[in-house]
Amino acid sequence: MEKRAIIAVVLSMLILVIYQFLPQKVVMEKDKEPAVMKEEFREKKREDTSRAIEKRPATQKMKPFDLKPILKEDKQIKDITVETDLLKIVLTNKGGRIKGIYMNQYRDKKGKAFNLVNTGTYGELPLYLKFQEPFLTKLANESVYNVSSDTLALDSFKPEGKITMTYDSPNGISISKNLTFYNDHYRIDIDIDVKGADGHTIFWGPGLNTSKEKEDRYSYDGAVALINDKRVEYAPKKIQHTVIETGDIKWVAL
Repeated sequence: MEKRAIIAVVLSMLILVIYQFLPQKVVMEKDKEPAVMKEEFREKKREDTSRAIEKRPATQKMKPFDLKPILKEDKQIKDITVETDLLKIVLTNKGGRIKGIYMNQYRDKKGKAFNLVNTGTYGELPLYLKFQEPFLTKLANESVYNVSSDTLALDSFKPEGKITMTYDSPNGISISKNLTFYNDHYRIDIDIDVKGADGHTIFWGPGLNTSKEKEDRYSYDGAVALINDKRVEYAPKKIQHTVIETGDIKWVAL
């Protein structure tokens, strides 16, 4: 009887030990399976990524010559004329610039209207655009622009008018120059919009034109005003306090 009791206790303890051991082994085996699957997934993903990198084409950088303008023939280069009671303005569609501003009421010794525009050594003209990249400068100033109208005549019945010059390059650069003229003013309103290229400077040119003859040359350092149809000069050394003028003041220049 005692032997049977001892055998029963031993069997019970053996079953308990086996029962505790088996679940731990199964759990450990199950824990190992996801780790193996996860590692295999990582290896597959790494292979797919390397293949994608190998198939991806190299990025091509835009080279300067890609933006070189394809200049049209000379027959497509033309002048645009704007006439007012005070001025005759000549524009060119090459570079969208100003070739001449002729003052109808002021003549040189040859009797020709005085031209305010002075051409630079390298052919610079007013509304010359300069960029940091030389090829962009060439694109802006040597390309042929589209023009809204070839002529514009202003008078008392039509005191104001506009000329628009635009250029759109195949590379996505767009330049628009809008000029507004007035019949009874020397003023010209200019609005220039550049898209697709940053960092540009607008130049009037090398300066206002002066006659090559010495007797026709004149310059003044200081303020000048036209008051009551008389030219008044203000020498910097003589101005000691604020100067107040009254009357019909046409213009003031510094």
